[in-house]
Amino acid sequence: ILPKLHMQIDTISSAFSVCETITATKEQLAGVPEDFMKGLEKNDEGLFVLKMDYPTQNAIMAHCSVQDTRERFYKTNINKAYPKNMEVLNKIINLRDQLAKMLGFESYTAYDLANQMIKTPERAWKLQKDLLPLAKAKAKKELEHFFSDLPEGVSLTKDGKVYPWDMGYITNYFKKKHYNVDELKIAEYFPMQETVDGLFEIYQKFFDLEFKMVEPKNTWHEEVQLVEIKRKEGTLLGYVYLDMFPRDNKYNHAAKFSAFAPRKTPSGKYTPGVCTVVCNFTKPTADKPSLLKYGEVNTFFHEFGHALHYLLGGTDLVLQAGTHVKRDFVELPSQMLENWMEDKEILT
Repeated sequence: ILPKLHMQIDTISSAFSVCETITATKEQLAGVPEDFMKGLEKNDEGLFVLKMDYPTQNAIMAHCSVQDTRERFYKTNINKAYPKNMEVLNKIINLRDQLAKMLGFESYTAYDLANQMIKTPERAWKLQKDLLPLAKAKAKKELEHFFSDLPEGVSLTKDGKVYPWDMGYITNYFKKKHYNVDELKIAEYFPMQETVDGLFEIYQKFFDLEFKMVEPKNTWHEEVQLVEIKRKEGTLLGYVYLDMFPRDNKYNHAAKFSAFAPRKTPSGKYTPGVCTVVCNFTKPTADKPSLLKYGEVNTFFHEFGHALHYLLGGTDLVLQAGTHVKRDFVELPSQMLENWMEDKEILT
C-alpha cells in the first residue's frame, strides 16, 4: 500500500497546472529596463505580456514605478494556479496524511521532520518563536530607514504598514539612492558565458577536475547544454545538463534534478552519474548577452554545487549515493560553495 500511496502523490503532483500572465502598456511599465522590455512578447492588442517567471518578477517588483502594475503582478503571481489546482492540492494533502498515519505518525509534518535535525514540529515551532522577536527588531530598524525616504508613488496602509507589492521596489530604490548599489550595473560584470567559465575555473581547481562542454543529443530543448566532468587522471564522473532560461511549462525556480546516480564499486569501478541544473535567468537578446544579477550568480554557484555533490558522491549503495543523504546535509556543500561569491579574490 505504501509504495502505491507514494506513486499516487507523485502522479497527482505532476498534474499541477501553472500558466498565468497579465498585460500592460508601455506607460504601465515605467522604470522597467528597456533591454528587458525588448524581450517581452506582445498580444494582438499590442500590450506587453508579463509571465510569472523570475526575470519578469524581478524586473516588475524591483524596478516598475507604477504601483498598480506591481500590485496586479504580485496578486497574480501569488495566486497562480488558484483555484484550478485546489482539487489537486487537497488530494495530495489527504494522501500525505494517510501515509503518515499508516506509519504511526500524528501528522505528515511529524513524519517529514522525523528524519531531519529538527526532529519534531514542536522544536520547529520553538525555533521560529525564538527567532521572531530578533527578526522583528531588525525589521523595525530597517523599516524606519525606508519610511524616512519613500520613493514617489508609494503609499502605506492605513495602519502604517508596507503593501507587499511595494517592498522590493522600496528596497531597490533605497539601495540605489543611499548606498549607490545598482543591481543592473553590477549585472554588467556577470555576463552568462563569462560567469559559467569563471565557475568552471574555480571548481576545476578546487576539486581537481576537468570540465568540458560537449554536444548534447536528443535533449528536451535546443537551449540545453551539456557538461562532461572528469577527474584529472581520466575517470569520467558524469554529465550535467544546463537548462538556464525560462519558457512556458518549465519548472520556474532553480534546482538540481537527479537522473542517474553515480556508483563506485568496492573494486574501484565508477559508473558515471547524470543530473540537470535548472535555472530561470534573463535570456540574451540580439544585441546583449544574458546578464546575471548578483543573487542569480549565487544561485548558479549553489545549484552547480548540488550537481558536484551528486557526481562526486558515488558509493556502492546507489540509494545512498550523491545527494541521497540526510535532507539537512543536502544543502550543506552547496551553501558552502556559494560563499565563493563573498570572496574578493574570487570575484576579481
